[in-house]
Amino acid sequence: MSSTWGKVAVAGVYEHPTRYAPEKTAYQIHVESARRVRPKTERYREVFYERLQEDPAEGLRGILEWLGIGRSSEECEEMVRACEFEKLQKTAPGKEMPLPGGKSPKGFFRKGKVGGWRDELPAGDVRVIEHICADLMAECGYEPANPSPGRAPIRVPVHDAIQRVRESIDWQLEKLLYRV
Repeated sequence: MSSTWGKVAVAGVYEHPTRYAPEKTAYQIHVESARRVRPKTERYREVFYERLQEDPAEGLRGILEWLGIGRSSEECEEMVRACEFEKLQKTAPGKEMPLPGGKSPKGFFRKGKVGGWRDELPAGDVRVIEHICADLMAECGYEPANPSPGRAPIRVPVHDAIQRVRESIDWQLEKLLYRV
């Protein structure tokens, strides 16, 4: 199953944002970039899935109001019902979702539970994510599944070494192409 997790579109081509900061994930890069804008504008708002799930209609109403799009509580309730996870999950891969231009890629929906990634991802992936994102996760109020992770999981230094080799090969190929 191919995935675009951790990738960003750059000039129409998918590229890992970690190419230039391999010690970070796309999640970190995006959140930290957005947070750098926060002191420069009043038009910044963080939305946490966990908090939105506590009262989805009220959360949606608050977001719409912040955007200057007033909607009644009843309208927001209707919008939330139209996009209930169970309904979206039943949408066949590639079929239209109730969002403009939205299509559900195969494997997009998991269980839709707050914190479900801890149970749904392999334990090794959870350890790697928590090792790399620990500081930002704590800053955002997320409790780690592995409170005392200890050393970096072996996959982290192996990934870093492979990334350095890959970048070296890319650099050599680029240098060779410029000579041709």
